[in-house]
Amino acid sequence: MKKVYLLLFTVFALVSCDPPHDIIFKNNTDFKAKVILKIKDKAKSYDLGELVTGDSIVFNLIPETDDHIEFGIGTWSDKEIQLITSDLKSLTIKTHDKTVIYDNESQLKKLLTENRSSFPNTKINIEIEE
Repeated sequence: MKKVYLLLFTVFALVSCDPPHDIIFKNNTDFKAKVILKIKDKAKSYDLGELVTGDSIVFNLIPETDDHIEFGIGTWSDKEIQLITSDLKSLTIKTHDKTVIYDNESQLKKLLTENRSSFPNTKINIEIEE
């Protein structure tokens, strides 16, 4: 009987709580890196709108650090990723020797989808490498 209660408690604990979901930018280089998210004029995401200055959100990352955007509770379903990518014009990652630009919805969707982690898809980890 104790096993049944323990099982039920575990199931309810896992099902009833919605974990926060974030996008994390991690600078794994020995140099400063910059992440620039250009936001569309009529962005629907409240979370992006809170961080935007002008038309951009900028993260200046020193070596071996990270920063993130919090998107409330939930998981990174394909629908959630679609909602975010539809609000972005581009995402640019600059390091000391290169610049990578994701400037269309399919590139952004692929980047975010391929970097989902942490069961059950509560984090998107974008690692900046040399």
